[in-house]
Amino acid sequence: MIDKKEGRLMRQLFEIARDVAGAFYEIELPFYQIAGDQASGDLNLLRTKLMELLEDSKINEAENLLFEIVDANNMNHFLIASDFYYELSKYNDDYLKQCNFSKTEINEGLLEIQNLFGLNTI
Repeated sequence: MIDKKEGRLMRQLFEIARDVAGAFYEIELPFYQIAGDQASGDLNLLRTKLMELLEDSKINEAENLLFEIVDANNMNHFLIASDFYYELSKYNDDYLKQCNFSKTEINEGLLEIQNLFGLNTI
């Protein structure tokens, strides 16, 4: 079960992500939406692959892929990463535990992404 401190941290991290997404792209949740243009092809494939891995209960593999590919100079990668952790945060503690993951790791991942992009204010 996520404690109050962890829950508050997660909300603060998502608020930062939401604010950045809104400021740069004037969008709200989901943070990244699959685009139909050809230029977004690689981004769409990345997001699709991450979501497929989540659906297959391969959370650690998905997170590893995310950090292998993420480019701190590409704000779309920030949106995809934020969306990934947002989707992950919807899973309950029992499911995350079955997948060898936790809410704490979601917070840590969000913090790491925000630090990578120079956006962490917490």
